[in-house]
Amino acid sequence: MPTYEYTCKTCGKNFEVLIKSAEKRNVSCPECEGKDLQEVYGFNTIRSSSMGDTACSFREDSPCSPGADLPCSACKAIN
Repeated sequence: MPTYEYTCKTCGKNFEVLIKSAEKRNVSCPECEGKDLQEVYGFNTIRSSSMGDTACSFREDSPCSPGADLPCSACKAIN
């Protein structure tokens, strides 16, 4: 199942969800429950099990970047 990243246009919260693409229309903000969302496109959903990459290892601000002690909640959900 892919991970999608969104920014809520109502409250500005950035968040990730692990859902099927058919469920994307049902996503709401976990902070304000708003439905006015902007999908963020980037490398955070790339995962290569053969290389041992995590779901967000390509993001510089990721807690899963090289040298991190613990994986983030998105990476725990898929590993």
